[in-house]
Parts: sequence; structure tokens; C-alpha cells
Amino acid sequence: MKATRFRDSAYRKWLEIRRPDTSEYSGVDDAGYYFVHDEHTGSPVFVSHQRRLAYYRNGVEARVSNLAREYCVDNLSLTSSDQVVVERLDDVVNRNFPSGRIAVLKVEAEGFEPEVLRGADQTLQRTDVVTVDAGEEREGKSTAPECVNILLKAGFELRQVFLRRGVFLFESVKKP
Repeated sequence: MKATRFRDSAYRKWLEIRRPDTSEYSGVDDAGYYFVHDEHTGSPVFVSHQRRLAYYRNGVEARVSNLAREYCVDNLSLTSSDQVVVERLDDVVNRNFPSGRIAVLKVEAEGFEPEVLRGADQTLQRTDVVTVDAGEEREGKSTAPECVNILLKAGFELRQVFLRRGVFLFESVKKP
């Protein structure tokens, strides 16, 4: 068991260090995000960091299988109807919480925090406090500048920062 954990740990570290070549990914979109195509659906699978593309070199299905093993859920039986659907945060919130204030919104999206916030215009109007983990997950670059600008324009003020982790706390200046 220890040997397997050591092997897996060493392999993950190696994948994070090496840079993939162009044969390991399908392309880069206009915003600079790397992606691979899911061979079964033909859909792009975006990756938060170029070095993480190596995780997909054997295909999306192999990556999902490896993640299932790592998260100890590899013995679960999933069907095609169990796939993740991408939705705007506004749509999810409006469907599940159609009214009322939102005390705290925590955003942790592995490098895609700006995209989550851009899909949350209506949600942000009803939110008192937003905490964002905006670490260096895009080619070693922080998502903090984009997140800060989005939240300032949405009527929030920066109240606290934990720089070592890249966490930012904002408070709405438009409280009811």
C-alpha cells in the first residue's frame, strides 16, 4: 500500500513538472485555455493548467477512471445520465434559491473563478459576502486581478486577504 501511494505521488509530481507537447492536447481557445476533446462526446474538456494536460494523455475516460480510484469511488456504478452539466451560477441559484439574500458565496473553481463570477450577475446582487480562492492556477498566474475587478464592478469592497493561499473576502456595499 505504501509503495503504491509513493508511486502515485511521484507520478503526479512528475506530471506537474514536465511540459506536455502538442500531441497531448487538442488546442488552446481564444482565452488561452488548453483543452482536450472527449473522444466519446466530442466535447472539449478544459484544463486549468497546461501541465495538467498530461493527466489526459491516455484520454478523458482514463483520467476519469484514475480520479475515481484516487477519490476511492472507483467501485461505484455510474451511467451516462450521471454526467456533469455545466450551468451558469445564476441559473443554478435562481432555480434552487429563487428569492432572499445570500449571506456568503464561496468561489473555489480551480482557476475558473472569473468565469464563475461572470455567470453570477444576478446572484451577486443578492449576496452579502463573497470569498474567492484566486490562487496561481493558470500557468502560475493568479486569477485574483480578474476576480477583484469583477467584484468591484458588482458593488463589493475588498475587506480581507490571506495572501499565502490567495483568498480574498469581499463585502457588498449595497446591503438592504
